[in-house]
Amino acid sequence: MTSTRHRHLALGIALALPAAVLAGCATGEASPAASSDASEHDHDHDEHEEGGHGTEAATDTPRIALTYDGGIVVLDGTSLEQVADLPLDGFTRLNPAGDERHVIVSAGDAFRVLDLGTWGEPHGNHSHFYTSDPAFTKTEFAANHPGHVVRHAGRTVLFNDG
Repeated sequence: MTSTRHRHLALGIALALPAAVLAGCATGEASPAASSDASEHDHDHDEHEEGGHGTEAATDTPRIALTYDGGIVVLDGTSLEQVADLPLDGFTRLNPAGDERHVIVSAGDAFRVLDLGTWGEPHGNHSHFYTSDPAFTKTEFAANHPGHVVRHAGRTVLFNDG
């Protein structure tokens, strides 16, 4: 079973990596050059603006979420090192939430929101980037057979296929 799981994980990585690399290139905002003028950069870098949640990172940190029979694995999008393995029984489907931080998981009897634990916050002429452990949020939408998620024109639709 372990070798089958690893083959499926390797296949998932091979299929997801090109999209993740393109997404990282298209959406990541570069940090200012280290030689930027200090007067443009006078603020406290030690505390996250939303209450100190997460650890500040030097650059954006893309992450990849993949499902397997028994859960969801989250990988670092650059090194492909495993960041988290979240057990989850049954069929699961991952759907982009559209904010580059969360994934909506169709599983069991609900749509659940998974925080991939990586985000950026604009701050003047640059952004601050943060990471935390991936984890399910408390947000959940009941559905007797959660299906797919569609985002269009700033709206998100959850399809209960039951």
